[in-house]
Amino acid sequence: MKFFFTLLLSGSVAFGQQNDPNFLKGFEELMNGKPEKSLKTFQKVIKKDPKNAKALMFSGSIKSLLGNDSGALIDLNNSIAVDSSIGETYHYRSLIKYAFNDYKGAIEDVSLAIKLDTENTGYFYNRAKFNYEIKNYKGTIEDGQAILKLDQTSSNPYILFYMAQAYAELNEFMPALNLANEFILFDKSVSGYILRGDIHYKMGNYAIAADDYEIYIADNDPNLNRGEAYMKRGTTYLKLRMTEKACDSFYSAKEFGIDIDQNLMKECD
Repeated sequence: MKFFFTLLLSGSVAFGQQNDPNFLKGFEELMNGKPEKSLKTFQKVIKKDPKNAKALMFSGSIKSLLGNDSGALIDLNNSIAVDSSIGETYHYRSLIKYAFNDYKGAIEDVSLAIKLDTENTGYFYNRAKFNYEIKNYKGTIEDGQAILKLDQTSSNPYILFYMAQAYAELNEFMPALNLANEFILFDKSVSGYILRGDIHYKMGNYAIAADDYEIYIADNDPNLNRGEAYMKRGTTYLKLRMTEKACDSFYSAKEFGIDIDQNLMKECD
């Protein structure tokens, strides 16, 4: 799995004192969209100074960007062995552990990054996501609240998405709905309507849920998962005893490759 390290590419990583001119050259190559060249340049730095923790961190990050997560993990481990005070390194390693489905290890690493930088909203966001994966919904909400305290508008609105899902999983539907509505206002896509539709469905508001699924389906974005939305809308129509509309939705879902449970389709045959 490839990761695009926005913190690294934004230039927010503190270089410290770097005497090797290849270090800055490698960073400039990365900023100019030449990761392969950048990796070779950073490896020159490492060959000259095997204990350059920042160069090892960049090398590992770029290897992951290029799809070599195993090699990236080695470099990041070596970087931490040299200098355990760099939060970015733990953060990048947490992303690789997440890619390897090591959620516990990912949470441990990003928590160490947070201890080293308590105001980095990107770290809190990833821990919120990792916590959601292991069904620690309260942890997701707490990390989301930390982000909103640091950044009231939230530069990454998807934390609202995760928080809304977490509240819904805890059957706390009103805060879930409020956050879903906020997400719809912040986000430019229609993915929030699927989220809000799911919350309304859990609340038994089937007609409202069907309307939200319809808004998602009607959008002209070609990258949307319409098959899933049709399936959800069909299930909702069944709850409303609108069998014909339910069957139409199920057949549309099947056209998108969605397997529909035969128990749902029995009234359509």
